[in-house]
Amino acid sequence: MKSYLREDYDAIVTNEPVMGLVTRLAARKKRNCRVVYIAHGFHFYKGGSRSKNLIFKSIERFAAHFTDMLLTINSEDHAAAEAFHLRGNGAVGYIPGIGVNTAKFGPASTQERALIREELGLEPESIAIVATAELNQNKNQQLLLHGLVEVLREVPSARLLLIGKGDLLDEYRQLAKELGIERAVSFLGYRKDIARLLKACDIGTSASRREGLGLNLIEEMATGLPVVASRNRGHNDILKNVSNGILFDADNASEFAEAIIALCKDNELREQIGEYNLEDCKRFDIARVKSMLLSAIENRQEDSCSVIV
Repeated sequence: MKSYLREDYDAIVTNEPVMGLVTRLAARKKRNCRVVYIAHGFHFYKGGSRSKNLIFKSIERFAAHFTDMLLTINSEDHAAAEAFHLRGNGAVGYIPGIGVNTAKFGPASTQERALIREELGLEPESIAIVATAELNQNKNQQLLLHGLVEVLREVPSARLLLIGKGDLLDEYRQLAKELGIERAVSFLGYRKDIARLLKACDIGTSASRREGLGLNLIEEMATGLPVVASRNRGHNDILKNVSNGILFDADNASEFAEAIIALCKDNELREQIGEYNLEDCKRFDIARVKSMLLSAIENRQEDSCSVIV
């Protein structure tokens, strides 16, 4: 790091919390160089541990003194960052995540959808609910499994597809077996063809307790799916109104089940929300994010990223 910082730069952009802190400390004496830090979700947040929140917030407040611009990706972090004192006339700004190539996603033709569903072992009449995330405590897939028990009582054709790997895979397999829903759950593991798999699905979901934003939801929206997601700072920014989907409490399996059942039983509502999401997801398109980020780094006023959108 020290050898790199002997060179002259117009701007230094850093991201991840630990490397972000180290980089900003290393660059604190650089002259005529803007230091930009992109926070992909502060490690302090509403509902988090009080002691951990205090520690992480203190670190970020300290590091802000060596930062010329601090960019956040959700409104909760933006509000918190505005209380920090940045170097000189430093500013706090907003960008809508790291960007999603929305053109990569989209609805499938009837023939393509049927082919993918056949490969996945989905019956023509089944309603596929998909969740893409590492299998861990924060992603909270156990709630989806418990909620599915209630869903199946009302919608026997419901199926849950869990895409991702993680330390809790065996635990979740056992839980599905204990709950008697193993035939309605598919553990698909790590996949590189997520855009293709989403074309076979009907509802996207996430039960995360903490998210900086939630790229998986945006990808599901870009496929034309309605989404059902837990309330947290990231998801709250994505699902700004009922036109996008439905929010539920991350500790309430029944609330999740109620939302899923409502969508399963209303084909017209699913289609309506899905069509809305195809357009709304463009808020997070990578081309737009890139333009906003470059404007911030170059300190340009057009396409300002200092206003929450």
